[in-house]
Amino acid sequence: MKKCNYLLFLLFTACVFIACARVGGSNHTVDSDTTTIAVNTIVTQPIISVNPNELKPAQTLHVFIENSGSMNGYINSNSDFQMAIGRVIQLMKFKYGENNIKTYYINTRITQKVRPDGTDLYTFVQRMLQQSQFTSSGSTASTDLNDIVKNVLDSVDENNTAVLISDFIYSLPSTHGVTTSLLYGCQNLTMSAFLQKTQALPQGVSLATNLVQLCSNFNGHYWHWERPTGSQYVNLNCTRPYYLCVLGTDCNVKDFNKSIDIISLQGYKNQFTISNKDMSDAAYTVLDTKYKVGSYRHANDSAIHSITHARKNSHNEFELGIGINLSDFSMSDSDKLDVANYTINRGNYVIKQIEQIDTTTLPNPTDKILVRQNHCTHAIILKCTGFPNDISISIKRKLPSWVSNASSTDDRCIATDTNEQTKTFGLSYFVAGISDAYNYLANDKQNFTTINIRVTN
Repeated sequence: MKKCNYLLFLLFTACVFIACARVGGSNHTVDSDTTTIAVNTIVTQPIISVNPNELKPAQTLHVFIENSGSMNGYINSNSDFQMAIGRVIQLMKFKYGENNIKTYYINTRITQKVRPDGTDLYTFVQRMLQQSQFTSSGSTASTDLNDIVKNVLDSVDENNTAVLISDFIYSLPSTHGVTTSLLYGCQNLTMSAFLQKTQALPQGVSLATNLVQLCSNFNGHYWHWERPTGSQYVNLNCTRPYYLCVLGTDCNVKDFNKSIDIISLQGYKNQFTISNKDMSDAAYTVLDTKYKVGSYRHANDSAIHSITHARKNSHNEFELGIGINLSDFSMSDSDKLDVANYTINRGNYVIKQIEQIDTTTLPNPTDKILVRQNHCTHAIILKCTGFPNDISISIKRKLPSWVSNASSTDDRCIATDTNEQTKTFGLSYFVAGISDAYNYLANDKQNFTTINIRVTN
């Protein structure tokens, strides 16, 4: 009898142990940006060890909307401005999570707009874009673009990225003097702000800026450069440009560009990403057979920087393709394809074409290996104009043409000049100020990188 009771006791204990083990089997999650790591805590199984230092902190996005007087014209009934901001907020909410997005008005000071618990972020921002709120927060009469930029840059670090929405019109410090001289002074202040921010970041961390040009219907007051404040404004009812500017570390801005479909925004026109990341060691290689006319040999199948036995074909022609990884270059897609952005420093060659590499058109196994190992995104196709010899090609650091085309140095006739209405006063000086800061930190001030290929007969 005692033996039976003892056996029953053992059976009961085993059942309790198994039940407890199942209760302890719930999964806990640790969020790391968009990655979720499941940690199994069942006591009968090994526990997965997670090193907190290996988890990337959730990134915070700070969205600053300039609400100075010059921006009021974009706030009207369902303007493209309001629709584009609403769409980008939805896209950012999906990418970053609405609890990781902070919203602000910015003019002469920053006013954080705290979203009440339970309020949808999109709905909250749409309320921010209503005239009653937009025109009454902060000191909206006059703003200084460089002060705004410095304040926005203060929010940027490795885990914080800023988005500034503004018309990016320079306010000149004086109503007297030569306009271009005053604009150069503003450009230098912009350069200084970005240099100071770069200096404040940890060593080895690069800063980047993506400037996106959009346009919207505009119905409101405009102050030209000689009369930046007061009652001497003109009334405009036309389409006007404005800008969405992303500021952050190089990797965070690159991630934003890949994740947020900027091109889909209402009124999208252009964009330009600038970075101080060193691209001098960009991977490149001569391709084996793709784009090849004539003949040559090579001894390396990982990255070909030298070819031998270069010969023209029977029609006296010699061509070759150089694959290069341009994925990290702060150039727009169109700029990467523009032959004018490449310079032949040495060799009897002209650039026939720049094109994106389509791996499906690479039937040669060696070319596939070369493209994959060097992460080649584009091909520079060269045509020889003499005898095949050494090749040296530089990729220029330059502002895209749309920046200068969209920039003005005199907006006093904007009320009647429809071409002037499509431009932004001082834009090219502002962008040049950012570019000057990044170029100052670069090893090669003129070029992103230089490709050198040794060619022997």
